[in-house]
Amino acid sequence: MPDLHSPEYDELAEYFDLLNEKYAPYEQECDFVDQALQHHGKQGRAVLDLACGTGIHAIRLAQRGYVVTGVDLSPAMLAIARRKAAVAGLPITFVQADMKALSFHEQFDVALAVNYPVTFCVTEDDLQRFLHGVHAALRPGGVLLVDFLSVYGSKTSTSREWVEGEGPHGDRVRIECVREWSYDRARQVAMDKMIYFVERDGGITRFDGYHEWRIFYPQEMLAYLRRLGGFNILGLYRCWSLDGAPSGPNDVIIAEKPSSYASGRTRQVSTAG
Repeated sequence: MPDLHSPEYDELAEYFDLLNEKYAPYEQECDFVDQALQHHGKQGRAVLDLACGTGIHAIRLAQRGYVVTGVDLSPAMLAIARRKAAVAGLPITFVQADMKALSFHEQFDVALAVNYPVTFCVTEDDLQRFLHGVHAALRPGGVLLVDFLSVYGSKTSTSREWVEGEGPHGDRVRIECVREWSYDRARQVAMDKMIYFVERDGGITRFDGYHEWRIFYPQEMLAYLRRLGGFNILGLYRCWSLDGAPSGPNDVIIAEKPSSYASGRTRQVSTAG
């Protein structure tokens, strides 16, 4: 098995925003955070942004009045996030840490795991450490918003994507990515072998990578949140609408850290529609 390595989190971090801006609905996701907190009667403003990357969500949420701490494992991504926050004049704290080894204690009202960072938890041990860390980081009554992938093809397939635009230094760049997808049904893991071709300054550079994504089915994820995380379930929704009935492959769960640690009971799952 190849070593896990995603160039967009490392060598190509400076182009991460360009690579993702046409695929990730960042503003819609932040709107959903506002609407979900209001819908479930949550007033807290201290947000923990997990796998924050270049700070795209953190900056948008800080502009809306939230007090945000972003966590990411990549120093290259965090350097960009800090620079962007400084330019915007936003007092966001960015911390280099593994989201599966958090050390916060009851500091946050909201934890965001958006754009599928939970899929990095390939094993149950990974997931348990992640959920325990999030649970500890939240104040009693705090909430976790987590999206996940629930459906994936069982056959090997290939895809080709490309973007073209302006780089961080005003340079023109064209980036093409060829992906080969396969699926390990026994492990519920999608395997992503990727090759990036970056055309800039009159030359083309190749970057190879390999990543694995854990697939979670809705009832499975709900059970993990209760059993491993100790959370109550507030709702299961389609991304990104409180009115959208969950239908996969992209759904989001809102879960609450119980106000009383003594409570072992969970609320009945609310599903939109």
